[in-house]
Amino acid sequence: IKAANRGVWLGLMAQLMFSFVMLSALAYKPDPNDPVHAALSLLFVPSVRLMCASLCAYCVSHFFNVRLFAFVRSRFANYPAWVCAGLSGWSATVVDHFLFSWLAWKVLASDGMEWRILWYSYFLPSLVPRILIALCVAPVISLSYRWRNVNPLSPMVQNSNPISRLAGE
Repeated sequence: IKAANRGVWLGLMAQLMFSFVMLSALAYKPDPNDPVHAALSLLFVPSVRLMCASLCAYCVSHFFNVRLFAFVRSRFANYPAWVCAGLSGWSATVVDHFLFSWLAWKVLASDGMEWRILWYSYFLPSLVPRILIALCVAPVISLSYRWRNVNPLSPMVQNSNPISRLAGE
């Protein structure tokens, strides 16, 4: 769990650093003939409420994913790892999507969206593709372990150097 939590923090820091670098790059005065600056400004000058909602949903859902995977894995040790990863990933996707939607469009918005509109026009239609993607990730991970001929339940931490693992050391 500790390593997975560090991964969540690393992802958060990378997201913040990328946002900072892009905002810094946009601070330079562009050439008057530059058509790209306006498009980049539109993408990378986020509203504060969307950025706060996104970062909060990211942290909560990823820590939830880590804890749920550990719990499911301890309770159902006989199931393949991809089943546990699929269940925890799917659940974390729902938490992330709901939390972001609720924060961005209801709580932090100046004029909060009606629940019915939020539910039927944003939350449900965009949740279906996210769940399908989350459900497809786990079998792909399982297949990748089979292609590499590595047991996903084996403790790979003992030899964490990927070069030596490939060399068979």
